[in-house]
Amino acid sequence: MDVNIPQLMDLSAVQVTSTREDVICVANLAAKYDCKAAFCLSCFIPAVHEERAKLHGHFLIGGTVGYPSGQITTAMKVAEARELMKLNVDEVDMTMNVGFLLSGMYREVVDDIQAVKQVVGDLPLKVIVEAPVLNPNQLRRAAELVVQGNAQWIKTGTGWTKTGTTLDHLKIIKETIGDAVHLKVAGGVSSLAVMKSMLPYGVERFGIGRSATGILAEL
Repeated sequence: MDVNIPQLMDLSAVQVTSTREDVICVANLAAKYDCKAAFCLSCFIPAVHEERAKLHGHFLIGGTVGYPSGQITTAMKVAEARELMKLNVDEVDMTMNVGFLLSGMYREVVDDIQAVKQVVGDLPLKVIVEAPVLNPNQLRRAAELVVQGNAQWIKTGTGWTKTGTTLDHLKIIKETIGDAVHLKVAGGVSSLAVMKSMLPYGVERFGIGRSATGILAEL
């Protein structure tokens, strides 16, 4: 399988401890290795724009909505999405309201996604379902709701949970929705070997934080 691995990688600095220096490092790595995207929390997006311009990089700049909990009001998510549009991001990753999902409030989950989608328009919208905290039936329903919400992508996690994405998570998602939306894995992508093990499940993007340096060095 001839795959351009860096073009599958969304490098990220989105932890509570992520500093401006971390964000600049991610931008530099993305430019150096021609990675697909660099993600950061919204306060540092101007810094990534500045660094991309300075480096003449081609990577996309991504922002987050409702991150990491997802349990803010839809109005607040819409406000975040509008702010990201003002900051000229190229992509948006939003966290599903998993509390709504677990409460059986499926219509509210879909409405939440659709409200953000309306703001971002044609920009790629990825919905994070936080697969590691869901049982198989909950994950199946989450995947179905992402499709109903008209997002283009389902994303497995924020990377903030104690455990990460597994092959079983990917199998459940693919069995449930097939190719109805694109698939991004985040959380638990610790090595190049892990990435390669996930590719047969149709994964098109990997969100990678602290592991990125080692993976890119191995490449």
